[in-house]
Amino acid sequence: MARSNRPGVENTQRCVARLDWGVVKERLASNASDPKYRYESSVEDVGLMNWSIDDADGIYTDGQKAVLFEGMYPTWLITARNENNGNAIFQYYYTQDPSTQVEVWVLNNPEDQDNAFRYAFVRDYSTGPWPAPPIRRGARFLASPAISLGGTTPPERFRYSNFDSASLNLLGSAAPLEGRLRLTPAAPDSRGAAWYSTKQRVGAFVTTFQFQITSLGGIRDSDGNAGADGLPL
Repeated sequence: MARSNRPGVENTQRCVARLDWGVVKERLASNASDPKYRYESSVEDVGLMNWSIDDADGIYTDGQKAVLFEGMYPTWLITARNENNGNAIFQYYYTQDPSTQVEVWVLNNPEDQDNAFRYAFVRDYSTGPWPAPPIRRGARFLASPAISLGGTTPPERFRYSNFDSASLNLLGSAAPLEGRLRLTPAAPDSRGAAWYSTKQRVGAFVTTFQFQITSLGGIRDSDGNAGADGLPL
């Protein structure tokens, strides 16, 4: 979707629907077989951030909708890159309000103490240009910063050293056993699963775990080894 600055595009291009950065990220991940031409890292889901664009800013879309954002909104950090060498040109934070069908980008420039997070691009869904370098050209200048990095909702972290009292949704044969979590006993047709009790917004995650397989049984493979069908994460 990008010509001169991925994943941002030139002002001559138009979008025909509201942006879905999850879809954009998937397409950037599959747009080339050579890893050096893959740009999915240019799209990062940063979770909920605290946005503040109010009447004092006095900005409107080309369709004359007042641009008002107050509170926590799902936010993406987008890196626009040079098409020829992949170098980063600029970054912006993006969010949208489905109730008003308004999109907003704000320049990621925390080093500019006087003007940090005050250059914004806005538009109605499906209309108007995308941000393009130089980023300040065509931007709306806000009375105060649109976002606060301290307002980011950090990703949830959880660690279990003892599963006896863990708050998990256990399915099938899964059950705590002497501080560990046993997904299945050594019995035919056993199935078990464990899910975290609260649904998470996930753009990426890191996990470390230990597991143990005991009392092998069941159908043997071509090498004569017994065991179950698999262990998915």
